[in-house]
Amino acid sequence: MDIMIPTDGIQKDSDNEILTLCPPKGSGYNMDLGSSVESLKMQTAFGKTKVHPSFSDEFTEKEGEIKALHEYLSQSIATNDTGNFEKGLADIKKSIANSQLFGGLLDNRLVNVKYGGTLLQEAIFHRRSDMARQLMRLGGKELILKQIVKGAGEGGTVLHGAVVQSLRPIVKEIFTELNKDEIKQLLYSKAIGAFFKRMFKSYETPLFLALLIRDISMVKILLAAHVESLFVTDSCGQNILHILVKLCKTADSEAFTQFTFDVYNMIWEANNGEIVMQHLASMENNNGMTPMLYAISEGEFQVVHRMMQTLYRHEDITCGPSALATYDVTEIETCSEVGTKNALPGISLFALSYDCDRKRDIFYCQPWALLSKLRWRRYAPRMLVLMILQLIIMISITIIIVDKPTHNYIDEYYKNASRDNLTASFFEARGYDTHIGKLKMVLDFLIPAICFLSFVNEIMVTMGYNYRLMKKGLPFIECVKRQFSPAAGIGLYCVMQTLFGFSIFISVVLSLLSFHTADIFSAIGLICGFIYLTFYARSIEYTSLFTVSITKMLFGDISRFLAIISVYHLGFSTAFFVLFKNTVGGPPEDFETYWTSMLAVYKLMLGLSDFSTMEVEFETVLCLFYLCYTMIITVMLFNMLIGIMANTINAVAEQTMYLAQLQRLSCIVAIENRIPFENFASTAIKQGWMTVKTVIFAGKKQKRLFIQCEEEINVEPKPTAKTIKPLHITTDLFP
Repeated sequence: MDIMIPTDGIQKDSDNEILTLCPPKGSGYNMDLGSSVESLKMQTAFGKTKVHPSFSDEFTEKEGEIKALHEYLSQSIATNDTGNFEKGLADIKKSIANSQLFGGLLDNRLVNVKYGGTLLQEAIFHRRSDMARQLMRLGGKELILKQIVKGAGEGGTVLHGAVVQSLRPIVKEIFTELNKDEIKQLLYSKAIGAFFKRMFKSYETPLFLALLIRDISMVKILLAAHVESLFVTDSCGQNILHILVKLCKTADSEAFTQFTFDVYNMIWEANNGEIVMQHLASMENNNGMTPMLYAISEGEFQVVHRMMQTLYRHEDITCGPSALATYDVTEIETCSEVGTKNALPGISLFALSYDCDRKRDIFYCQPWALLSKLRWRRYAPRMLVLMILQLIIMISITIIIVDKPTHNYIDEYYKNASRDNLTASFFEARGYDTHIGKLKMVLDFLIPAICFLSFVNEIMVTMGYNYRLMKKGLPFIECVKRQFSPAAGIGLYCVMQTLFGFSIFISVVLSLLSFHTADIFSAIGLICGFIYLTFYARSIEYTSLFTVSITKMLFGDISRFLAIISVYHLGFSTAFFVLFKNTVGGPPEDFETYWTSMLAVYKLMLGLSDFSTMEVEFETVLCLFYLCYTMIITVMLFNMLIGIMANTINAVAEQTMYLAQLQRLSCIVAIENRIPFENFASTAIKQGWMTVKTVIFAGKKQKRLFIQCEEEINVEPKPTAKTIKPLHITTDLFP
């Protein structure tokens, strides 16, 4: 397949004889001819033509008839009434001949009020090919080029409608009537009205609509008419590769994935296809995401793998079933050596992925496997040191809190000193006056200071990371969702570490001020600190199954269970309180207040206690309520919860290796983000794991990052009758 790039779009390196694809002169990748001022003026000129005064009265009298004629033709198109359509069209011709329609078919009175579409656009949307041909012959180029300028159909053209309806003959006839610049104008037009956003999922250009309806033949026709439409972008800055990723994500089916690969192969296998693909892969959307980063962020790892194995892979040596291949990882890693130090690395988005079900073996594909292995080699010792430090801190805090004098002891100490007319110092009351006490005092103040620094660091790192994600176009809710993903998210541990540092620091401050509420914060800090230790267990294959099972059940099964059971618990607790409230001699101790009633019913739910008495005024009603409660809560809901959690554990067990690798990577990236002045790629370059090369990519010399991997060559089976074969197009499809 040959993609013939116009000569003004190609430059040749005189030394290396390398073809470089460039945009046409006077244009850019984001050229938007469809919204240019000149084209809109031309398209709306007839509708704004002033009526000559001598015809003013006659025009006013005939205006109602023209609108009625439009309704008549619209109804004929909708019902496919050819006879009435031809009669109405004859009346239109007479009106044009009699100067009653100064703009012809572009007259504003012949435009759909709701969507702003012309009769030709209505005919195409109703798939009336013969009617559309008659209207095109009558309206000419001006009618074909008409773009809706406002309303629900804003930006729409006849080409949008013809593509959506798969009217290939009409599309070819449209292109036959137009010259190159006019074809380009239609192909670059963007349908941004509410109708197109709602009906066609914001696929704005004709080429993108052809991708949406999975019409590969239509894609060929559009590219054959103007090959540079490959570089068209929508209002979000997305090019064809971004759209292919979006298509896979929204459709979520193997058929759409295969279609995506067919289109990708069509471009890749073309003459100059690699150069074209490099340009497409280098283009960023409005959020600064290249197609590779966008695919990683959306979890479309089948597309990521295809791009990595074609565009970013260079085979060095092949020896039997093995090969040495060099991968371009500039999109995945960032470092100052290639000028991307402050960019968001793709590996960070990869580590936050929560939907890899369609490509679970991605961790065993290169270069991901080697990058993960090298990262683990680099950060495993540091993780071990951090875990030991956290454990030491927790043990120290536990000893300090357990050994701290009680409030009664301190109060009694001050009372005795006051009674004996002695001066009770702050240090003596807390046992800081001895040598061991001084060491204890140092720990009492040093550990909270460390906890406070940990709290500040956790807040800064988490906010900074989420800010970088939001700059890449991820909504805040999506960032939170990814952070709290059961498999890869570290949001729970961020919350635990933040609460730990904050609570321990506040508990010390309150303790110095002699507030008894310091005990509450001490308890919260101890719980959160010990739970945070399980963060390091996520990176160990031996324990990762349990950590991911716990988080999946916490954020899934148990949260749903609590949402349901809390309603039942509230209802029955209130009912039991009401029935026990007026018991002769007063209610039982467990039901004296509403809150103790809720606690008593909770104990009843867990089987830790029972009613101390059933002797109430309405004993039969109480017994019936008690029976219903035990049947619904104890027998049904709890057994259902056990069954659901068992299913969760089984599902996790089936994905043990994949989830273990994902958890390990997320832990490593989290540690990497928390170590200041650390950059893995820079370290890898110094260690010789990666190299920086100056190469020609996307038409210009760039410093790019490479890593060499050893991999096995898998011999793919030949396509069978049931397999969709790769698509090829020939040179005669392009000018």
